[in-house]
Amino acid sequence: MMTDLKILTASRELISKPENWTQKAYARGKSGRKVKVTSKLAVCFCPIGAIAKIAKLGTLEVLCGETAKALGQSHLVYFNDTHTHAEVLALFDAAIAAEREKAGAQ
Repeated sequence: MMTDLKILTASRELISKPENWTQKAYARGKSGRKVKVTSKLAVCFCPIGAIAKIAKLGTLEVLCGETAKALGQSHLVYFNDTHTHAEVLALFDAAIAAEREKAGAQ
């Protein structure tokens, strides 16, 4: 099983380029249409979709899961849909730093 740190790091990497990030959908294909996170056509993701893809979970599991909570944002979907790509990546960076600190303290 992947740790929250590994999931956050890989999820951030997945959406690190603006063209691989989306709003108002968990995942989209090249055409811009919504697709399932598990679809081979998925090329861009919101944070929840990225976490679901990396952790191989359903989006509902992610919304209720510890990894999403590690991002420190209880309304992650709203945050993603109302903030810039840079702000979303900064949220990931803060969560990754906190998880590294937590891992170092153990």
